[in-house]
Amino acid sequence: MRIRTAAASFAALLSLSACEDIPFAPKWNIDLLFPLQYPDVVLQDQVPGGLLPPTDVNFTAPVDSQDVEDALEEIREQDIDTLRAAVILVNSADIEGTLNISVASVRSALFTGNGPTVVTVSMPIRVTAGDTVRVTISPSLLQNASRLYFQTGGTMRSRAGVIVLGPTDRFSIGVNLTANVKFSQ
Repeated sequence: MRIRTAAASFAALLSLSACEDIPFAPKWNIDLLFPLQYPDVVLQDQVPGGLLPPTDVNFTAPVDSQDVEDALEEIREQDIDTLRAAVILVNSADIEGTLNISVASVRSALFTGNGPTVVTVSMPIRVTAGDTVRVTISPSLLQNASRLYFQTGGTMRSRAGVIVLGPTDRFSIGVNLTANVKFSQ
């Protein structure tokens, strides 16, 4: 009988602690995922004639953008605790180098470092089914953004002699933003 009474008292205490009006009620956060539509980089477009030497070649892909005003409305209404970005690179070409990606809420801020309106991430280029770099970024990046701008650049070189890059040789880049928001106050 005591066990049932203790279990019932514990259950009542748990249900009371879930109420927001109770000073010691549990508080928790949830993650809201926002994947960006980051464009692939077609490698043959980045080198003359599609020929990549074993020495560093600098490249910069064109600026692209995504309208995010409606998609971010729910996130903006929340109290963002932290904002993180996961950058995923898939590369099947036999090349190496350094990849730099930049995401900004103001086009002119691309590749200006990291700050309230921009995040820039560098990662090594190697043959891989998916390398991931995770960074914490300023929630301000999303606060007033109606459009996010993207640009990719870096250096690349073949791993063995001059190689010919074809239309299927590309960097596939995924950028997922995760906003950690306060679910209970």
